[in-house]
Amino acid sequence: MHLAGQPIEALGEVSLDEPDGQEEHIGTIVPQATIDYRDETNGDLVIRWRFGEVFRRLPAESDLHTKLDSAALLAMRSRYAIALLRYCSTHFEKTRTNRQEFTVGHLRQVLGVREGKLSTFSNLKKWALSPAIQEINATSRWTLEAVPHKTGRSVTSVTISWTEKPLSGKRAAKAELDRHSAGRRQRQAGTAERPAGHPPLPASRDDFRDSIWEQAYHDAGCWADVQKTLDGFRVWTERTGKPQTPTLFFSFCKGENERKGI
Repeated sequence: MHLAGQPIEALGEVSLDEPDGQEEHIGTIVPQATIDYRDETNGDLVIRWRFGEVFRRLPAESDLHTKLDSAALLAMRSRYAIALLRYCSTHFEKTRTNRQEFTVGHLRQVLGVREGKLSTFSNLKKWALSPAIQEINATSRWTLEAVPHKTGRSVTSVTISWTEKPLSGKRAAKAELDRHSAGRRQRQAGTAERPAGHPPLPASRDDFRDSIWEQAYHDAGCWADVQKTLDGFRVWTERTGKPQTPTLFFSFCKGENERKGI
């Protein structure tokens, strides 16, 4: 990287576009570094460097350098959740605040709601804002809360606050990400697991989809045909008198791979 007594070469070219598209700044990450050999006899070698101006501006002015929950973003199904998490994470890192009041119009822009869609606030809340917050709270390191404000009988603005979860909350979010996505929406809504029992064994693929039975199937790592697995489990339980429970279905699915040689 260098010759003795000479400065280190410039490292890595970077560029930064101005928002108006009229200018582009080009520079290097490290334009120059100096190696000090004066204390080399004592085993010390001092290297001094300074980041280039363009590189220093880049993290300050670009949203790309915001710390985001990449695993949570990849796991999210709602584009509204992705948009809201990106905005809140970026805003927190840049301003060090944890709340912001949005007009309803601004909130629609942040969520990425298309023009002409979800025109009333009740629909915006039901189909975009509430599901987005629910998904973010379940899978990311953040906890969000939205408080609407009315002028007369109409909601005119919404305050969204976000706080970083304690360690226990982050562990719970990580555990949710480690589980299969099947049934995640039900778990977020608190309807996936029923203390008084469980839904009956599905008769078809349509009933199987997004159910606790599909969750057990995926958690077991089963690759056998879904309908054949359901029919096989039903026949086996009826023959043996075993109960048709998701826990037993999980064990059956794990064994199905071995029986099929998968």
